[in-house]
Amino acid sequence: MTVIKIEKRKPVWPLILGIGVVAVLFYFFSFNDKEETVQEVQFTEDLIGVTEFNRTVAAYVNFINEDTLKMEYNDSFSKEAFLRLVDATNAMAEEINVDISANMARVVKYVNRIKADPIETAHADDFRKAADILTNAVLKSMQQSKYPDLASDIVELDNASASVDPKKLILDQTYQVKTYFREAADLLLKMN
Repeated sequence: MTVIKIEKRKPVWPLILGIGVVAVLFYFFSFNDKEETVQEVQFTEDLIGVTEFNRTVAAYVNFINEDTLKMEYNDSFSKEAFLRLVDATNAMAEEINVDISANMARVVKYVNRIKADPIETAHADDFRKAADILTNAVLKSMQQSKYPDLASDIVELDNASASVDPKKLILDQTYQVKTYFREAADLLLKMN
């Protein structure tokens, strides 16, 4: 009797499984590097596009946008709006590292005099002086140092300031006063 030796074939499935594992590892390592690069670039681009709004500036803009008839009933609106504008301007200057403290002290001096005698035309004169200093000495210096593309906005704000007549009652100039505050809000919003 002849003994026939039958060799069992080695199974093929471990070879297929090994090739599959190598293919998965190759895929993971080769495409994972590209995904990390894309994620890093996206993260950097997302940070560049993010604009953080200054809350004080946003509060001033909201105050001006919500106003409809306040100035027509009393003149305390102009002082409150001006004080909010001063706060928003200070906050924006601090954010962009511009020192405006000397000029802002002069602005605040005139703003505080606005309510002292609301019937006199001195109210409009103080408003105009504060608006001129704020526009030409403070906001214009901020614009020139950090926002050169907003030059036309400064001109519009200066025109709005010039439209307030210091010899008339401020209550007779509600449109001009509101225009000044709206132009200032637009400028600060663009700077923000």
